[in-house]
Amino acid sequence: MKDTGIDVHHFFLKVSREVLEERIDGRSFTPDDPEQDERVRRWCKDRIEACVAAADALPGDTVFLDGELPPRELADRMLARVGARA
Repeated sequence: MKDTGIDVHHFFLKVSREVLEERIDGRSFTPDDPEQDERVRRWCKDRIEACVAAADALPGDTVFLDGELPPRELADRMLARVGARA
């Protein structure tokens, strides 16, 4: 998007499969329907491998961040990278 004068920044949060599965298991998608909740969790988990593999195809200027850091620290790193102030 450089032709339009818009800066685009690419970030990727690296998180282990185990942590992703724990986070998925800890979410409730449809609280009133436990069976649907489980189907959604299974769907999410089935896509982890493809999503992690996609990291190899990201643009060369992608910034890889440790997705296990606290959200505030991640936000601060991203803001610093793009030259913004918190």
